Amino acid sequence: MFRQDDSDDDGDSSELDRSHYTPIPTQPPYAPSEGEGTLDSPVSDRPPSVVWYPDSSASQKRRSWRRYWRPLARKRYWSSLVHLLMVNFPFALAAWVYLFVFTLTGTTLLMALPLGALLCFIDLLGARAFSRAELFLQSRFHGPLPYPLPDPPQPIFTRLRAPMPADAESGADSEVFGSRPRSGHVYERSFYKNTYAMFTDPTSYRALFYFLVIKPAITLLFGISLLVAVPVGFALVVPAPAVLRTARRLGVWQAGVAVEGLCLSV
Repeated sequence: MFRQDDSDDDGDSSELDRSHYTPIPTQPPYAPSEGEGTLDSPVSDRPPSVVWYPDSSASQKRRSWRRYWRPLARKRYWSSLVHLLMVNFPFALAAWVYLFVFTLTGTTLLMALPLGALLCFIDLLGARAFSRAELFLQSRFHGPLPYPLPDPPQPIFTRLRAPMPADAESGADSEVFGSRPRSGHVYERSFYKNTYAMFTDPTSYRALFYFLVIKPAITLLFGISLLVAVPVGFALVVPAPAVLRTARRLGVWQAGVAVEGLCLSV
């Protein structure tokens, strides 16, 4: 029988080379007892049964080293590292500055109702747009995500609703903004209803909390840690695969936090 290695963290199993195995007898060579013939005995002509066993620990070490260095040739590890080092911080900074400025000025000027309401409208609209972009980036660089994304995606402003009899007469089921509605739903064309739905939708305020509180802390912590660990790990060469594995795990974890904070109900 053959013993195969367990699959590694990528889900790939390494095939064993039969040349690394040496047959050994399962029983000692047949030794005739006294009174039995040694040359013409039919029993002594039987070949002993054999099993295959690993020749030495050298092959196991080689396979272990191949599994250890495997992240260097895998795109998913590099994509996670690129996102956490080069994309995540500029995106988080842009989202934080935009939402902080409009949240502060909008809530401060609410006493001047038209101007404050307009700034709050722009604030929530930007929060929902950043939320859509964040989910796209997380699924692009860290997929598959721990949680499924909503389908259809959450609307930025124009929402979907169930069709009404009046829609067939007015042709509201036609194309809107260059796309077709899904699942028999139609796009809401009323600006007032879309605005009211955006202000009363809890996902708008979850996006504000995520981009103003949660994402800055995660981005700073992971970004600074990787800025220190990545140059050292790749300069020493040997720790490089471990650094890539760590970046992949951190990326998948923070992607799960993003989906929880932006899509899932608490």
